Amino acid sequence: MSGAKKRPIGRPSKYSNELAEKICDLIARGLSLRAICISDDMPAMSTVCKWLSEEQGFSEQYARAREEQADIFA
Repeated sequence: MSGAKKRPIGRPSKYSNELAEKICDLIARGLSLRAICISDDMPAMSTVCKWLSEEQGFSEQYARAREEQADIFA
């Protein structure tokens, strides 16, 4: 069994455009970041916050998603 690959423990933590789009789409639909990050296939909320400060494109995309979310709630 030493050659068998183990499934990684924890949530995905590597940034990807696909994951960023998925998060922003869910935000725009009205979900909270907390609700999104509870899912096992999503990164922790602290990771998303880190990406917001490190990834300029994601930060802009996230801001637009929040504006769309505000329109839903208005």
